[in-house]
Amino acid sequence: MPTVKFVANPSKGDGMPESVHETVSAHLDHGGDCLDKGKYDDAIAEYDKAIALNPNVALAYTNRGLAYAEKGEVDRAIADYTKAMAIDPNFVLAYALRGGAYKHKGDKEQAIVDYRKALELNPSDQLTKNNLKRLGVTS
Repeated sequence: MPTVKFVANPSKGDGMPESVHETVSAHLDHGGDCLDKGKYDDAIAEYDKAIALNPNVALAYTNRGLAYAEKGEVDRAIADYTKAMAIDPNFVLAYALRGGAYKHKGDKEQAIVDYRKALELNPSDQLTKNNLKRLGVTS
């Protein structure tokens, strides 16, 4: 799986002080830097800190899931992507990444379900279309 850096974007409408949002954002940014450098344990630690401060940031779970996936801990990645979806049911990236994790595990049917949901939310996502095509899905 490729390493991807995500921009921090915790919700500001949740009543938390601005300083907490800034700290969560800093942990998300630092975690992204760690991902880029292949320091997956450090990335996970940063996302853990962000989640401890605000457990309602879907991006923190998605990014941590990516770090777990990079380490080969696919089940933990799937759990984090699932948590991200529970927080934000329209978070396309979580569906696409969970689809990839299921594909990696050999669960073609669940991968297709997740990829289709990602496409439902973002019909122009060519990468997800390609992933479905590789699984033999043409429509």
